[in-house]
Amino acid sequence: MKSITTKFISHFISDEKTSLLIGNDFWEKDSEMFLRNKEKQIFTGLFDFNSLKKDSHKNFIEYFQNEDSKKYDLIIAELPFGLKKSHNEELNLSIAANWEMIYALLKSIKSGGTLLVGIEPNFGTTHKSKQFLKLLSEKSFYLSALIETPQNILAPLTTLQPNIAIFTKQNNEEKIFISSLDETDNEEIAFNNFIKNKNGNNLIEGDIIELNNFKGFYNYRINKKTEKLQTQYKEFKVEKIKNISTEINIT
Repeated sequence: MKSITTKFISHFISDEKTSLLIGNDFWEKDSEMFLRNKEKQIFTGLFDFNSLKKDSHKNFIEYFQNEDSKKYDLIIAELPFGLKKSHNEELNLSIAANWEMIYALLKSIKSGGTLLVGIEPNFGTTHKSKQFLKLLSEKSFYLSALIETPQNILAPLTTLQPNIAIFTKQNNEEKIFISSLDETDNEEIAFNNFIKNKNGNNLIEGDIIELNNFKGFYNYRINKKTEKLQTQYKEFKVEKIKNISTEINIT
C-alpha cells in the first residue's frame, strides 16, 4: 500500500474511536504497522483474514453477524477479491463473497460509524453493484465516498487498481464524494473536504456528484475534458458518433 493511501486512511483513526483493522496479504508490513501504531493508537481489534483458511468467507460472515460481536466506530478492511458469488438470503441477491463480507461488517459499525474497505474499480458503476447499494440503503447503510488509489498500488501482486469505498449510516441523498489520491500529497485536503462535505469540483480536492451519474473515474475525466472543450468551442455541440455516421464497420 503506497504511503499516500496510508496517510489518507490514517486521518480517520483517533484515540476516541474503537477501531478494527482487518488485514490481508495485500498489506505492506510498513503500512500496516503505521496504521496499527498511529500516534501509539493500537487498534481495539485486529482480524487476520488469512487465519480463517477453509470456507473463510462463510466463517468471516458468521463471526461478524454474531449479535454479541463488538460494535466499532471505525473498521478498516482489506478484503480479498475474485471470490465466488453466492446467494445472500437476507438481501435476496447473488453477490460476490467480498460484498457479503462488507454487508456483515456494516452491521458491526455503530450508528455514527465508518467502514473503509478496498473495492473493485468498477464498483458503483455496474448494474449489480447498483442493485447491491440500493438494498444496502434500504437497511440504512450508504456509500458515502469512492476514493481512487494510485496506479500499481498492488504491484507486483496484481495490476488491479482498487478504490477505497467509504460506507456510513448517514443518508447522503444518493450523492457521493469522489477523489483521486496521487503523489501530490492531496490526502489531507481530500479527507477534510469529505468530512466537511465540501465540494472541490475536481478529483484532487474531491467532488460531490450524483451516484447514478457516476460511471467511473475514467469517464469522469473524459467528461471534464469535454466540458473544457465546450467552453473553448462554444459554437460546436457534442454529438454521439452513431448519430452522425452513415455506417459503422467492425474491423
